[in-house]
Amino acid sequence: MLSVKEAVYLAEHPPREESGSAERLMKILYGFLGFAFIVLQYKLWLGEDSVRTLNMLEAEVQAQRELNESLERRNRLVEIEVLDLKNGLEAVEERARSELGMIEKGETFYLLVPQKK
Repeated sequence: MLSVKEAVYLAEHPPREESGSAERLMKILYGFLGFAFIVLQYKLWLGEDSVRTLNMLEAEVQAQRELNESLERRNRLVEIEVLDLKNGLEAVEERARSELGMIEKGETFYLLVPQKK
């Protein structure tokens, strides 16, 4: 049994546990976790495989898709023209008239020149 003096002393000065090393260990752990968090955030937003890089690549892919679509349309038109040239004389005549300025026998060529104002 404790005397009153001892009880008062223990109440005023509770026994200290060896928590200094545990507190130090927790500070180190929190510091490491904070550092790891900062490094991961940097990699996520600014690193080589970051969100910014992903957005830039998506924009490039969209631009390339649009270019491919326009080239596919042009290729379809060229393919139609090639088939038309292979199969019909009308397309050959039309091309000769528009690009080479040729006329057929018996036709009269009229050139309309606008008046100068």
